[in-house]
Amino acid sequence: MKQILRIGEGYGLSPVKRYVLFILLIHLYIILLPGNSAQAQVENKSSVPKSTSGSEWLTNGSSRYYQDSLLKRRKQEVRDRAVIHSVKKLEIPEGGIVIADTLPAAFWDLCLYTLDTGGSKRLIFMGDYKRSLLILDFWGSGCKPCIESVDVLDSIQQKFGRIIGAIAINVFDAPGRAEKIREERGWKLPLVIGKGDTLLNKLFYTYANWGQVWIKDGKLLAIPTNAMLREDVLAKIITNRPVDIEMNDQLTYFDKRYNGKDTEPKPKNQTK
Repeated sequence: MKQILRIGEGYGLSPVKRYVLFILLIHLYIILLPGNSAQAQVENKSSVPKSTSGSEWLTNGSSRYYQDSLLKRRKQEVRDRAVIHSVKKLEIPEGGIVIADTLPAAFWDLCLYTLDTGGSKRLIFMGDYKRSLLILDFWGSGCKPCIESVDVLDSIQQKFGRIIGAIAINVFDAPGRAEKIREERGWKLPLVIGKGDTLLNKLFYTYANWGQVWIKDGKLLAIPTNAMLREDVLAKIITNRPVDIEMNDQLTYFDKRYNGKDTEPKPKNQTK
């Protein structure tokens, strides 16, 4: 195990990615053991799992279908464990995250399921976006401005490419509703699905809320109003030029109205 982890570390893999690599190799080794080989399971049909369908065995006398199916299930188990493992590590700091705060290291170790174009699931690692301007767009099907905001973000991301890491995060919707809207709107952005969405929302908001979160250089740069989502604003941020960003402080940890303090004007953040 130590040797495998050292190899992963040598390639610059994050702890979560090294963990996934280790589990995958263990499962692959188990599958290829002589006593557990697919051929041995064909000869001893009494050992066939009940979940195995008959069609998996009808492969011109071979057990390739069953072997592929078993490997697929093993991979899915590894992905599920990786997601659960990474989410458990993330804790909400006391007082939440406010502007200019450094995000906890566990945030970058997060791995979450996303829905790609065509409906296939993919596992993404937040650490892969650490060098980009990361935009998390929390939205819901009942919020028309939110949907329009994702429309704009999807278009901008396609123009800027990997310089901007954009992720649409559906919050508190019934299963299948977000996928349907995405298909109707033709979004190409990765759509986060699963239980990680609410945890990420709590990291930046005192209560469930929709909105965008901008992260740059490992810190919370802004929770802006929708009007700030413009190409000229993002271009200045990427090139480290000064820019005033009007904040949408509603239900954030820096919203004075929800922290027992007097209301203050919406903050503006000037990047350098």
